[in-house]
Amino acid sequence: MTENNILSGVLNKTVRTGYYPFLFVLSLLWPAYYSTGPGCAAMASFVIQQAALFSLFQLIDSVSSNRGVKYAAAGTASLYLFLVHFNALLLSVTSMTLYESITVFAIGGDFLYTLEEAGLSTGFIALLVLLLAAVCAAGCVLYRFMPQMVSRKRGIIMLPLFLFIAPAAVFICEQSAHRDDPGFFWRRVYPLYIELYSANSQTMNFKISPENRATPEEYGRAAGAGNPGNVVFIILESFRSDSINRELAPDMYALAGSSFASSNYYTGGIYTSLAWNSLLMDRPAYTYPLDIDYDSRNGPGSGILRIFKNSGYETYCAFSANMEWKGFHERVNGRDRLIDHYFCGYRDRAEERNHPDRRVASQAVEWIRNARGGKPFVMLLHLDSTHWTYYSDPENRLSKPYAGKDVNYGRLRTAGDIELLYNRYKNSVRQVNSGISRVIAAVRECGMYNNTAIVIVSDHGEGFAPGMIGHSVMHDDIKKPFIMHLPGAGSFKKKAFITDAEIFPTIFDYLRIKGWRGLMRGRSLLDPDYKRECVLSFHGSLLMADLTFNDYRVMFRVRRDCESISFTPVYFTDSAGRIIPPQGGGEWSDALCDIISDQVPLTRPAMSSAK
Repeated sequence: MTENNILSGVLNKTVRTGYYPFLFVLSLLWPAYYSTGPGCAAMASFVIQQAALFSLFQLIDSVSSNRGVKYAAAGTASLYLFLVHFNALLLSVTSMTLYESITVFAIGGDFLYTLEEAGLSTGFIALLVLLLAAVCAAGCVLYRFMPQMVSRKRGIIMLPLFLFIAPAAVFICEQSAHRDDPGFFWRRVYPLYIELYSANSQTMNFKISPENRATPEEYGRAAGAGNPGNVVFIILESFRSDSINRELAPDMYALAGSSFASSNYYTGGIYTSLAWNSLLMDRPAYTYPLDIDYDSRNGPGSGILRIFKNSGYETYCAFSANMEWKGFHERVNGRDRLIDHYFCGYRDRAEERNHPDRRVASQAVEWIRNARGGKPFVMLLHLDSTHWTYYSDPENRLSKPYAGKDVNYGRLRTAGDIELLYNRYKNSVRQVNSGISRVIAAVRECGMYNNTAIVIVSDHGEGFAPGMIGHSVMHDDIKKPFIMHLPGAGSFKKKAFITDAEIFPTIFDYLRIKGWRGLMRGRSLLDPDYKRECVLSFHGSLLMADLTFNDYRVMFRVRRDCESISFTPVYFTDSAGRIIPPQGGGEWSDALCDIISDQVPLTRPAMSSAK
């Protein structure tokens, strides 16, 4: 074929001229239902990105002679448009992007199994695949009936090339010029926004070691309790600190009034498995995927339970949730079976969560009554009724009207809709309080109240505001209840920040167990020199983190692999959540270095470049 014939074949072809401009316009309509707040430069950058992408699709359509390629491009473009709006919907309800949502589900375990545990069955996944296929097919049908033209002019054919190159170049230059600006990485709130950079000049990089952990033999030096009282440690699910009040949780409120209770307790990881890992395995959130692999190969079990066992304690564990989720029971128990008595109230995913809660509370009451006069015990309990979509017995459904359990995130558009969901949550709080009431009553009846440490915490909070519904999102409701009843203990510093790393060091100190220091990440709250000026909390996907001080907060974009972790500041907010200029000078960077260095007894990270 001659050169002229080839050129003729390129120029004389049918081109759909309305399809991709139409999709481009539709891709910009999400602000009608989702607002990202002020950010003209960021929105302009998103528009330029969309112009470049749809011009690229138009270019493929213009230069290709193959009908299959044309229809494949049309279907792909329609699917991309669908994902833009689906992503915007997720952000409007939960503040998580599609990628972050998938990462939350998949992190540290089998993806399909985790979807099943979240209620997303294989059938649901099949329907989702069919939906995506239908979106592609619908795009192809729409493409088929769009206006078309037969191009015979080189300029018209080359126009899409220019429309792709020009905005793509502007997009690259704009990101290059502004990557060090405060708030640059906050552009994640734009649906499917493409980030060309994952770091800037403010990024802090740290090395982490996946293998360097304390061994069971090292924990062997912690043994013996000078004050061998009992321990009841209760982990709640999705429980907000403001739920502890006379109306919703009177028994917890009464316990808090006679114990140490703090509103400055923050979670280390806003996701159940991350919180369990921190609370019961004493591991930092960011090592969680490495911990799963390490524990499956070595089976060390919980160092916390090992210290109790070495000190002559009998260990009890009762969970309402499926403790086999991501192999957690096996990881805590270890190869030498650190849990003496184990009960799981979970039966199947379809059962409402108030039922296993009742079974767990009954089992705990029976254990407490049978433990009278025996060895000191540590009892780990988990109550689950406040988990989405919030469950309660009829006698606890006092907040009315309330939403049904088939509530749809996407339909929670108004304050009234959210209030119905919040009422359902309040009823589940009453349900949890009733279980705790039974346990505390059993401790009192058996004459153990003045010889039993009682600790109540939650794995994370729960959001009931537009864009912050549910958990696994970064907002102030990550604050969780913290109640610590230590009979006869000294005073606490009530204004200091507290994390989950402080709980068991405080209990060990209270029980006067020897040899635990140097094995645990945190410090005892009973230490007169205890001081924590900030806390670091990770998003459930481990892609974001908050560093919270009294006067301001820094949000980070996080990048992590098997050997390193990096933190890039995204923006700063004041105590009311308003975005403010960068604060603290080098305070936040020094604090971040100290926090990562605090993991030395467990993971011994070494900072490769601090600033």
